[in-house]
Amino acid sequence: MKNLLKTLSIALVLGWSDLANANLIVNGDFSSGDFSAWNLFTTPSGSLGPAAGANTVTLFDVSGGGASQAARFQVGGFSGSAGGGISQTILLSGSDLDISLDIAALDSTPNNGSNASWGLFELLLDGTVVDSFDFDSPPCCDVVRNSLAYSGAPGAGNHEIAIRMTRSYQNGNNVGDTPFQYIDNVIATGSSVQPAPAPATLALFGLGLIGLGWSRRRQA
Repeated sequence: MKNLLKTLSIALVLGWSDLANANLIVNGDFSSGDFSAWNLFTTPSGSLGPAAGANTVTLFDVSGGGASQAARFQVGGFSGSAGGGISQTILLSGSDLDISLDIAALDSTPNNGSNASWGLFELLLDGTVVDSFDFDSPPCCDVVRNSLAYSGAPGAGNHEIAIRMTRSYQNGNNVGDTPFQYIDNVIATGSSVQPAPAPATLALFGLGLIGLGWSRRRQA
């Protein structure tokens, strides 16, 4: 009985805080229909799209398993390799972190003479590239697909996860003039602290402990 009360009391003091593996990315499947929880950025002289509607969330089959909401871009630059991407900061409570995401590219305009690059995708952790894939210039006009991943132990604390896309060519003047880049199913699995119960819940739990102890004493 004493051991039970001791264990429950410790849980009360700690607020039932616990470590659990969870996806730390918010809106990683873009099911909200927009870029909620994501920060959009561009590289120097870069662009995420030449016109309204180029960078948006739309239905697309990024993984090959069926269409779902996905982030769409049309990156390019005014000089050299340029573009942009999205980022999100997570709070990791343990050491280990696993990241995965699906990527795709599509040039829907054949023989337009400007699409020698469909996009270089890079996965960055705290500003360092940890994985990348270059779609180069496949034949028009089939979808090309791949994925990026990371597994390591960056340690507890805040970490920035970014997906950067660049091309060595300017993007066109209209939506669809140059290749589209797609991102979906962004998952970052690691340890997170489960939220503590509300103060009222803790108070009721404490009263339950007292009642349990009193009941046991009367029975003795």
